[in-house]
Amino acid sequence: MNKRKFFLLPICLLLLGACNLNQPQSKASEKASEPEVSEPEASSIEEQTSSECEHQFGDWTITMIPTCTEKGEETRVCSKCGASEKRDVNPLDHKWDEGVVTTIPTVEAKGVKTFTCERCQATKTEDIDKATGIRVTFAQGDHYKVYIYKTKAYTTETPVEGYSCYARDENGNAVDFDANAALQPQVSFKVVCDEGYSVGLNNIKITGAAYKNLKQGPTVGDDGGPDLPDANHFRITKIQGDINVAITPINGEQTFPEVKFVTNHCSVVVYKSATISDENIIAEGPFYARNKDNGETVMSGGQIYFKVVPETGYVWNNGVTAESVDVNTLPFIYQKSENSGNKFKTADGVYNITKVNDDLSILINCIPEGGEADLGYVVTFVTEHCHVLVYQTQDYEFTPTAPVDNKTLTRTSKGDAAKYVAADSAAGIAEVKPQVNFLIVCDDGYTVAAANISISGTKGTEWNKCEQGDKDNNPNIWKITKIKADLTVTITAVAAA
Repeated sequence: MNKRKFFLLPICLLLLGACNLNQPQSKASEKASEPEVSEPEASSIEEQTSSECEHQFGDWTITMIPTCTEKGEETRVCSKCGASEKRDVNPLDHKWDEGVVTTIPTVEAKGVKTFTCERCQATKTEDIDKATGIRVTFAQGDHYKVYIYKTKAYTTETPVEGYSCYARDENGNAVDFDANAALQPQVSFKVVCDEGYSVGLNNIKITGAAYKNLKQGPTVGDDGGPDLPDANHFRITKIQGDINVAITPINGEQTFPEVKFVTNHCSVVVYKSATISDENIIAEGPFYARNKDNGETVMSGGQIYFKVVPETGYVWNNGVTAESVDVNTLPFIYQKSENSGNKFKTADGVYNITKVNDDLSILINCIPEGGEADLGYVVTFVTEHCHVLVYQTQDYEFTPTAPVDNKTLTRTSKGDAAKYVAADSAAGIAEVKPQVNFLIVCDDGYTVAAANISISGTKGTEWNKCEQGDKDNNPNIWKITKIKADLTVTITAVAAA
């Protein structure tokens, strides 16, 4: 054998192996190196891919709450695939309250009303038109001059002579009346009379719009003594509209308010002041309003203290012992002028009437023990196709009520149950003129006129007038005046035309 062949064979084999190392790997070995991933089922793709789902969305739910000014958001979700949709929710907008006046309008300047959002407490303001102003006009006359204060502070301000002005609040702002406002229009003024002349509350008459009080003020002390109203200063409070003020001074000193008593089955003990003692009793009349501390007679703001002593077997006031009682609930007549007699109080059997600025007349009826007060005449209603509701007073502001068993008592215009009392010139008591004020409520389709109301008794003797009583001429409100006997009132409503 040729030795050269054996030598070449190993070399060829080595070269062949080197060539094989440079060749690419086979497909079989490539597949073996990748991870295995299973293909999903077709049905699984339908449930998980929202673009291929026939969605079944639920209700919209708020996922971001809207505010008054910012949008909110709500979302709903597909129950099959969990896909969701979102949409904007409009802002709520502010929910404004009714607003409050934060700056009162005056004649000189507009006011401001502030509104607050009930949701977010944001605020906004609106202008209020300037006040129209309430005019107070003083009549010019003889023997006096009027000096007007701009504010309530008599002691720190110099008044200016004048006879026409605006009503102002206590800070001096000319404002309109507002029943809900803390500061109300008023006028404070001073009357300076010629020598020998004087003016009191009784000499000032006010016409025009409603107001609350005419009073004297301020109070001025004398070396530590009791405070008394300054007779030259006056104030009209809570003026609701234009008013006219007439002043009639008298030649001489003012007369003092007199308190007159007319009694049945009792007597009256009057005290000089708030000191209740036998030594302080005024033996006999006339009785005048007095300062409660020193007992001096005064022209305004005085008081009267008295005790009622019933005859044996009689009582008064049916045992009322409250410290302060409503005059209209008492079984007696309390005749007072518009500006006189503020409160009626009782303590330890002594009665006290405050702020007496004008003459008062008091009629006191005591009743038998265990009996009922027989003060008012009985008015009985007989109705057909209608029914009656009765007012307690003549102002018609309070809701009328059905009379018990169609019966009611006659009352004064102020609501006191009363019988007719003729004027007694000797006693000086004002005439008590009881009446009945009532509302006729007709059945559907029926109406009532004066011709359909029949009253027992003699007109002019036992009663005076039957007429429509409401100031606004409500055709269904009536009153019968100056009643002097028990009456039966027959009302027959007729079919409306």
